[in-house]
Amino acid sequence: FILMGMSGTVLLWLYSAVLAIMFAIGLCFGSLSLNPIIYFTSRFLILLGRGIPTSLYVVAAGIICVRLMPSLQLPEIFPGTLPAFQIVGLTIVVVLAFGSAGHLAEILLAGRRSIGRERLAQMQIMGLDWKTRVSLTFRESAPQVLPAISARLVHHLHNTAFAALFPVVELFGVVQSGINRSFAVALWVGVGAGLYILLSSAITAAGSALEQRFAPKYSDLNKRVLL
Repeated sequence: FILMGMSGTVLLWLYSAVLAIMFAIGLCFGSLSLNPIIYFTSRFLILLGRGIPTSLYVVAAGIICVRLMPSLQLPEIFPGTLPAFQIVGLTIVVVLAFGSAGHLAEILLAGRRSIGRERLAQMQIMGLDWKTRVSLTFRESAPQVLPAISARLVHHLHNTAFAALFPVVELFGVVQSGINRSFAVALWVGVGAGLYILLSSAITAAGSALEQRFAPKYSDLNKRVLL
């Protein structure tokens, strides 16, 4: 049962984290748009994502989904969750993603600003297409943004515990259920804490690997000093 709960948490995190990054990239582009409607809409959505606790989004969306839940039978996306509540799990994925998207968008924008206006202007003057500019911008800002993104995704993992408020099987809910059944509080808390530390460490390790991948090489640093 613990493995089922752990797999449920991993899937909740994976789906919502990927969706959050996609939302964040869209909000980042929207915040750079010259169209005032797109710009102000993007900034407003970022403000909503950052200014309201994710727990409130999850509780509100979950209650609405349970009460207005359509009779839709989905395939088993989240192990152990009843077919009728798979749609609740998907709804939680979306609101978890929105809760982190604003933070991630601001991290990406801050990374872009760290490059400097002169370097950004140089890319445009060189006539590079937008895909090349985006790729170069990411590579230049990666050493600054990846640690913050990694930290946010660890916090994002902790937010998946709010799914325990609803009939969606995940790790925190399994720990609560184990405590209620056995009253072995110390044992279940220890197991839950250990598994969350394991998952958090895996996210941090993956982030550190990416940081090393995009870290400036010694030869690159020499070139910048000479220039």
